Amino acid sequence: MLGLLRRTPGYRLLIVVLLLVAVGAVAMLSLRGCGSGYEIDPVERYVVERATENAAETLSATLPMRTVLLMPLAGDDDGYVGLELRDRLEDVGDFEVLEPRDLGILEAVVEKIKALIAANKAPAPAIISGEIIERSSAGGRTKVGIALQAVKTDDGNTILAKAFEADVRRSWTSGAYRRIWMRSRAWWGRVLLWAGLVALLPLMTTRFARPLLARESNAVNAAVLGLYLVFDVLLAWGFLGCAGGGSVVILLVLGAIVGGAYTYVVCDRLATAE
Repeated sequence: MLGLLRRTPGYRLLIVVLLLVAVGAVAMLSLRGCGSGYEIDPVERYVVERATENAAETLSATLPMRTVLLMPLAGDDDGYVGLELRDRLEDVGDFEVLEPRDLGILEAVVEKIKALIAANKAPAPAIISGEIIERSSAGGRTKVGIALQAVKTDDGNTILAKAFEADVRRSWTSGAYRRIWMRSRAWWGRVLLWAGLVALLPLMTTRFARPLLARESNAVNAAVLGLYLVFDVLLAWGFLGCAGGGSVVILLVLGAIVGGAYTYVVCDRLATAE
């Protein structure tokens, strides 16, 4: 079966493919991706991002001013939620975000802000403060809740007071959980596992493909190649977390080209083998 690939000893190819599958599987199961926030549990990171993004969108639609002072959130012991909220306010809400550290020594910042407001020299036309009302993983769910309040510094009136929550059920029956888990894995492990499985499939299904290809029918050949191609694309989509978007489409097209070219070569060798 493997000897059908000319110039490549079959057993050596099989060893290479199995190594790809093994290394990719180990990397996927044991390694997370790298980048900011990846030291946080990926499910918790996701719900924090969703809650803060919702908050930023609501504040952007509610507040007429674009410069705000963001106070530390009560209960945000590691500062992660506050950091995500600041980033979302800047990226999603298009705010210029000032923080207490921009104004001087943290211990004296509250009194300094009060003095500036009293002197009608507030550092920003609005102050956003709040607290973490929930951040937990229990009962098979991960939840985050943030209560925020936006106050005008010129007259002290409250512009917005609202809680923002997000949660995910930690179960493989949950599409969100599957996407989060898959996309949190090391990307190179996913690529290796995908490549190994794509390479392995036609080698392990020669008994199915060879009689069909022996018919020397263009329609049958196209159908066989199409079945393999559908598998390659669906597998790639799964390793991308079943997500959408332009970048995902580009990666799927590239995967289809690479997988299709490889499968075409294997099928061509099968069709011409004696």
